[in-house]
Amino acid sequence: MNNFLAEKLGSMFANALTEVISVTMGQTVSVLSSADDTEFYRMSGAMVLNGRKPGILFISAEESVIRGLFSNMTGIKEGIEKGDINDMMWELVNMTAGNAKLRFSDPDYIFDYSSPFIIEGDNASIIVKRMSAMISRTVGNEDFRIKLKIVY
Repeated sequence: MNNFLAEKLGSMFANALTEVISVTMGQTVSVLSSADDTEFYRMSGAMVLNGRKPGILFISAEESVIRGLFSNMTGIKEGIEKGDINDMMWELVNMTAGNAKLRFSDPDYIFDYSSPFIIEGDNASIIVKRMSAMISRTVGNEDFRIKLKIVY
């Protein structure tokens, strides 16, 4: 994958994620970094992107960040359970993929997507074959960071 295409895909997904967070969760965020980054936070939501060029979307954040986004979106401040946090992560992945899909016009990168799933744990990383591209972005504001990764 050439650098121009990787940058375009990274921007499309990052803009989709920032729009989802801004519109549905009331947080103003921006893209903070586009540096290659293989590390994850403790909680990651993921989804398989099925198309001519299949890929995987990962969104990674600390559980406290997802808890805060849930609280902003629902207005619920107390009694937030682990199931609520998982639901929030799944919705964040779903909404980001759906928003990104609307932005794609290149038939090679138009995709359908799987159900989202969650990966939790310390020291998680992605190791890809050298012909695969991993595109990384960090979005957030002064209060929190969320990592976005796309592997094609």
